[in-house]
Amino acid sequence: MTPVLLDGWRAHLATKRRGSIVVAFDVDIRGPGGRRHRVSLGTADQVRAEKAFSIWVREEFARFIREASQEEPSQRGPDPALREVIDYYCDVALPNRNRAAKTRAKADQELFEFLRWCAGERIGRVSQVSRQAIDRYTAFLYKEGLAAKTVAGRLAILRACFNAAVDAELIAESPIRKWTMPAIPDVEIRPLLPAEVAAVLEVVRQKRPQVYNAVAWMAYTGNRPSDTAALRWDQVHLAHAVVTRAQVKTRRLATYEIAPPAAAIIEAERARGIPGPLVFTSAEGRPWTVNKLYHLFTRALDAADYPRAVTLKDLRHSFASNLANDPDHPCPLPVLQRLMGHLRIETTMKYVRATDGAPYVAHYADRITTGLPEASADQKTGHPQSPANKRPRK
Repeated sequence: MTPVLLDGWRAHLATKRRGSIVVAFDVDIRGPGGRRHRVSLGTADQVRAEKAFSIWVREEFARFIREASQEEPSQRGPDPALREVIDYYCDVALPNRNRAAKTRAKADQELFEFLRWCAGERIGRVSQVSRQAIDRYTAFLYKEGLAAKTVAGRLAILRACFNAAVDAELIAESPIRKWTMPAIPDVEIRPLLPAEVAAVLEVVRQKRPQVYNAVAWMAYTGNRPSDTAALRWDQVHLAHAVVTRAQVKTRRLATYEIAPPAAAIIEAERARGIPGPLVFTSAEGRPWTVNKLYHLFTRALDAADYPRAVTLKDLRHSFASNLANDPDHPCPLPVLQRLMGHLRIETTMKYVRATDGAPYVAHYADRITTGLPEASADQKTGHPQSPANKRPRK
């Protein structure tokens, strides 16, 4: 229906949805200064809702405006502009929490994109942000072709921005009381076999030799591209074949041994004699960026017309999967968790393939069951119970 304007106030018929189903119709009222109210019409039928909306506008709209105009501003709470809340989060909250410059720049860019979208929707103040607005923004992000994980990341930044404004008492409460984050499907891990990893490294050696050492280091250690690009000489101890460093993503301090092929990669980088604190650099001594490593790696596979799509993350997955599912000597999960830099053991367990006979479980099954005392079944209850602890009947 056509919105109704009266004394600077605007009322229109709005729907309340649960997923794709309309569960109710409301009167959405917007007033001067960004004030916003909703009045329930108590029906989910569109014909009845339109009739009730017409009656409400004719009989209740004027009285509603008089009562709302008499409210004190202090009762409504602070209602700053969206720009003020976003500026506070990016310029004050994130630096006070000691966030990296890259994190602050990403938050500022994505919140600016949200602000630009709000300008197109004529949303300028915090009180004008509603659940329906966030749903429309989410649909807009999906139309732009963004993945569910990217959409969830942007909504998480937006939620953190509003929560920081609440902590700083810029706003009374977050405008979105109940958040629904997009469902992120689990990505199927498709690791490479050891022979396939060797073939990929040979392609990189021939087509893009300048990044071969960095790519081989990822394949031999399972390091993330960000960890590889930021690896420093003072973190590598070749005498003991050990690397001690904090993970770039998790900031978790880890000390782990490196295999002889990985140690040979470090020796090759040292033999180049390029000065600087970083291990992996270009021939001119410039540090590699993650995007540059991805770009050159993809170009190498494209130039060789490699039959399968492979990314740098596939090398990390292949490293973990091949260690966890080794039929002869599977790597213990706690050790693999430390090598991969995972915060939770559940993440590491995703690399164990039960469909392949679960070599890890089979290898340790004897050790788990060996040495346990035999249990006898209680005839009355059927529960296993040790004879030593069985109480005599009275």
